[in-house]
Amino acid sequence: MKKIETEFLIIGSGPGGAAASERLLNSKKEVLMIEEGSDFSCNSFKLNPTDEMLNMWKDAALSPAFGIPSITYAEGKCVGGGTEINSGIIQRVPEEVLNSWSKLSKIDGEYYLKAIHEDYDFIEKKLNASILQDRRNMHSEMLKKVAGLNSWKIDSLPRALKGCTCYEPLCNCGGRQSMTKTFLEDAKKDNAFKLESNTKAIKINFKKNKALSVLAEKKINNTKEKIEIHFKHLCLSAGTINTPFLMMKSGLNFKGLGNFQLHPTIRVLARFKENIEAMKERLPDVAITEFMPHIRFGGSVVSPAIFGMNLSESWEKRSHLANKLNNLASYYVMIKPLSWGKISKFAFINSPFVSYRLKKEDFSNLNKGLIELSKGLFELGALEVHPSIKNHEGWFSRKDLDKNEPVNKIRKKFNLMSIHLFSSCSPLNNFENLLDFGRVKKVKNLFIADGSTLINAPGVNPQATIMAVSRRNAESYLEKVNG
Repeated sequence: MKKIETEFLIIGSGPGGAAASERLLNSKKEVLMIEEGSDFSCNSFKLNPTDEMLNMWKDAALSPAFGIPSITYAEGKCVGGGTEINSGIIQRVPEEVLNSWSKLSKIDGEYYLKAIHEDYDFIEKKLNASILQDRRNMHSEMLKKVAGLNSWKIDSLPRALKGCTCYEPLCNCGGRQSMTKTFLEDAKKDNAFKLESNTKAIKINFKKNKALSVLAEKKINNTKEKIEIHFKHLCLSAGTINTPFLMMKSGLNFKGLGNFQLHPTIRVLARFKENIEAMKERLPDVAITEFMPHIRFGGSVVSPAIFGMNLSESWEKRSHLANKLNNLASYYVMIKPLSWGKISKFAFINSPFVSYRLKKEDFSNLNKGLIELSKGLFELGALEVHPSIKNHEGWFSRKDLDKNEPVNKIRKKFNLMSIHLFSSCSPLNNFENLLDFGRVKKVKNLFIADGSTLINAPGVNPQATIMAVSRRNAESYLEKVNG
């Protein structure tokens, strides 16, 4: 078995791991980063979305969180993580949420009131987060008009783009400022940094209160090579699902570990008389925030495949839309849930079992969001509106909304998804073992730097906050190491 030694080992190369590596390298530390997925450039699969789904998303972006209904969630599986394939939206958590986090934090509540904004400033500058207004976007204009007709509050959505020359919903021209274009590109220039892709952490070996080594498996063509990595310090950045699952597999388990949250999201398809050309436009650059902190509306990523999935939910009622794709717009209703899910490990099973059961209040907020957004779309002139509910007949006028079935009768048919997962190692779950700064009480040379350490659901895109908190966690750990 091949053996490797390093000072700091980071497991995972997404926004959390990349942000932590920047702090460690700036402090002149030796860093080895391992990533289960492959190393692709941002436009590797520009002409082949199917290959992108299969190669850059875990489980082709169709991982299930079992429940009633189940929720499909998506995680990146490549160097740079989800930042290589997401929309690049960079948002700050609302002050209302930061204030609540400050009160819930047991050690460093002041961080969420002030210092986090310094980290936000750094990240926004590094990723060139900005609002793009270089040409009219009908998909975005429709959402703004809905807000205007109802005097609803909206927020602009800065995106991590630089020199983008395409107008696709997800930038595929190389302008996306993902981790491989920013933090990891800089890291690779440092001789103290090494990245091993296609390398999956299998187990952490512990001795008393210290992590000693990680058993990993490197995929080389069609073969797998076992590697034992020894280190002085370990940073877990494997993501909300895999960070706690790796701890569980390694024998480190305690009450509350693996309890997590996500943003339950449901799509809404609307047909207009006008040509929207949503598949040829960037994502809408605003979100409707009138019903925050619990409910949020925005523009959804669109493609022939996604439209196809929307139509298949109720083919008899929606098949006529197959010839009207240019007239379709796709939006979403997203909620900040009260419910928590669970990541579990079962004997003799090498994959996590993920479950999520929504509370009554969550269904009520989803239903309220669907009705309010659909009312706005009809006021704007929508000819028909179809929520992502299996076998739903669709709404063809505002009057149809009054006939909506009670949510308790149709909630099993809700087709929910999420790309935002977090808080599986939150201090809220176990104040005795899960500490602030991503620290685990039982292991003195380990810290966590990913979305799993967020206090609870932020209610907005979490990437910037994951990066900010991961920088904070790395800095805190370095202060401890350096005395």
